[in-house]
Amino acid sequence: MNIIPPFTGNDDLDSFTAEVVRALNALPIPPLYKKGTGEIVDVETTEVIGYQNRYLHVRFANDRIGTDFSPDYTGTTYYGLRNTTQPTTEEDHTLFSWNGPVDFTGNKLFYKNLGNRAVDFFIGDAAPDFRWTEFIFEDTEVDSTTETTTTVSDMEDTDTGSGTVVTTETTTEDEVGDGYSTEIETVITTTKDYTARTITVVTVATITTIRLYLGYIDLDDLQPLLGVGTDLLKEGSVTTSKLAEGAVTSTKLADRSVTEPKLADLAVSARTIQPGSVGTLKLANQAVSVPKIKATGVPSEDTFLRGDGVWAEVKSAGFSEQTIYDSDYYITEESFGGHMYHDPASTLDRVLSLDEAIEIGTTITVLDFYQETTIRVDVGNLLIVGPGTLSPAVKIGTYGKANLLKVENDLWSIDGYNLTAVTDPGAPYIRIITEDGARLLTELSEEIIEE
Repeated sequence: MNIIPPFTGNDDLDSFTAEVVRALNALPIPPLYKKGTGEIVDVETTEVIGYQNRYLHVRFANDRIGTDFSPDYTGTTYYGLRNTTQPTTEEDHTLFSWNGPVDFTGNKLFYKNLGNRAVDFFIGDAAPDFRWTEFIFEDTEVDSTTETTTTVSDMEDTDTGSGTVVTTETTTEDEVGDGYSTEIETVITTTKDYTARTITVVTVATITTIRLYLGYIDLDDLQPLLGVGTDLLKEGSVTTSKLAEGAVTSTKLADRSVTEPKLADLAVSARTIQPGSVGTLKLANQAVSVPKIKATGVPSEDTFLRGDGVWAEVKSAGFSEQTIYDSDYYITEESFGGHMYHDPASTLDRVLSLDEAIEIGTTITVLDFYQETTIRVDVGNLLIVGPGTLSPAVKIGTYGKANLLKVENDLWSIDGYNLTAVTDPGAPYIRIITEDGARLLTELSEEIIEE
């Protein structure tokens, strides 16, 4: 608004009216509701911004007064609008508001409902996007008729008579879709000629197609504004090319709807698999190869995978499973277990010394038949099972037996019979003797002496 306040010469009154006028000028200008036309007009721009009634009728002409008034925009240059409360209107060009000129050559009229009974128009050869609807008018009627005759001969001559009409059947089908109304009428006539021994079937099909004539826009129909509902889509009508990039997200996919044949090669990478989503049941037999196992060390024909995830070499025993000793014996870290036998022909007591580097879990069995053997450790103690005695050395008496198990870095458990805790006799010279007694290695000289 732009109201100019009156001037009276009274300072108080003029000040008051100026404040009132400023407040009025700041108010938004309401739209103009044009009586009789249904139009709602912006006062400042004089543009139609909406309509009061539900139905907007559209007609076409070649000037602003409605010359060549027609429901078809073919060959016209103006379009007229009339807003009413009913889907029908008088075909009177003086009742319409005309807009133009526009070029309908090779083009069509499209409209888009904006809501609140506002509408927008577009003229072109194709709609800008799916929200625009083509304005449909009545087109010329298209008729086509086909006739098919089928004759069956050599029927049985079981009766006499001349050619007669046996049956006549008429069916009619109506279809409405894509802006067209189609009626299919089929007439089937069957005749039988006893003399000629024939049956003749004549099928006449008449197809009539009429383009729908609406002539109005329903301003309360907001379906185009909201999008195309799935109930309006035909099977297979939405092709891949109609989908925008990124339009189909994971939330729009039904569970298990993407099957293996739908996945492109290399489409599923390690980055796209959620942690913990591939369980044991999802793995095929022999699907996890050796390079996929998380472990340290190098896998080879000489190594095995331990429980702690380490590829470890299989250790060779420092003595055979049945080692006969007739001298002091030093069991080193390369040993992993075995049976030790004191030579029956021996006349001397012997000392078996256990290297501190021997791995936890090593087991050794020692049998002594005729003399005594003392077992000692370099570091730690031996725990005699039963009495629970801890000692750095244990003596195996005559006809005694000891089962040893290294349970900690500095502790062995030992059980058996004829076992006595003794004072550590001290480490002997390292002497390793083979079963045949042919070779001897001493710690002092580190030379091999052949007997």
